[in-house]
Parts: sequence; C-alpha cells; structure tokens
Amino acid sequence: MPVKASDQYYASVAPKIQIEVDVDADIEDFELPEAYINLKTEKILAFGVEKVIWILSESKKVMIATKDENWQITNWHKEIVISEGLYFNIGQYLQAGESPYA
Repeated sequence: MPVKASDQYYASVAPKIQIEVDVDADIEDFELPEAYINLKTEKILAFGVEKVIWILSESKKVMIATKDENWQITNWHKEIVISEGLYFNIGQYLQAGESPYA
C-alpha cells in the first residue's frame, strides 16, 4: 500500500480481508455487543473490504461476513477459510499449544 493511501489512523484503501478479535471498544451505546459487531461489520464491508472475520474468544466462535452472502457463525474448532488456499483453526492451534483457552 502506498504511504499516501493512509493517514495517521486509517488506510484509505480497503484490504481484501479484515480480521477482528473480540470487542475492545466503548459499547455502552449498544444494548448488546452483537449490535456493535454488526454495525462495525456493515461499515467495514461498505468501505470495500471483501471479507470480515471476527474471532470471539468468550463464546469460542468465529463470524465470517461477506457483502453479498449470508453471514456465518461457526465454532472456532472448525477450519476457517481466510482466502483461497489459506485456512486456520483457532481451537486446534490453541489445543496444540496446550492453551487453557482451547
């Protein structure tokens, strides 16, 4: 990405894929964290990102959102497609590392 395509805080060019981990924001204006996640995801997709992946550690779920398809929520022990030929499985990774969060 060219330097002029960003400012101090944000890129002006959308990435193909954006991965978000948990909610680290002041969400008191929202009744539920899911409302914040949905709104932020819609804004990210409207900016031009092709796929948004949310990793939600408390529920051990992964949400996958694309602009013109139904959003999916799956267990983080399932294989997740990041892009063609690129996958990850958070649960498997954590179990292999003997993490208590697996």
